[in-house]
Amino acid sequence: MILVGSLNTAQDTAAQPTSSTKEDNRHILGVLSVRPPLKTFGTFLDALVKATDTWNEQLLSLEAWLSKKAYTHPSIRILILKGLKHWRSTETDYPPQPTQPELIYHQSTLEQFDIGWFNFLLGWIAKHCWALAQDAHYKSLGKRHTGQSWAKGLIVELWTFNWNIWEHQNTCKHTTEDTP
Repeated sequence: MILVGSLNTAQDTAAQPTSSTKEDNRHILGVLSVRPPLKTFGTFLDALVKATDTWNEQLLSLEAWLSKKAYTHPSIRILILKGLKHWRSTETDYPPQPTQPELIYHQSTLEQFDIGWFNFLLGWIAKHCWALAQDAHYKSLGKRHTGQSWAKGLIVELWTFNWNIWEHQNTCKHTTEDTP
């Protein structure tokens, strides 16, 4: 297992923080990951829509990397994306139920469940299971890639995902209505 970042065991909520509330990764990546200058409810809704759009763009970018650049097995790709979407909509780490074709990779999902999908976003992936499954897929395709290199690339993509969400967060937080 590759561990990246720091583990936060506190159960943070996705509610809008007050000025004294600590901002952390869980909040920034969570459902209400916006802190705009809230002059009106309309401004809040606009910022929420932009935060959701940013999340969806990053998810599409991750999906493109998984399928086109990393040649990720379709079931692994579906499980990862399903896990992230589930976490984003519920902020719980309970895994969604796998479909029949995904059951072969269910052990990876269970191991990731123990680590948590939020921690997955931070780069704490169930490397052993995911890398082994992806390694077998590469071998079946006759590729010289390894599951280990795939896992490293996935972590870099997740860090990019986080960076772009954080950058959006800062833009919302530090932009005033007077800023062009």
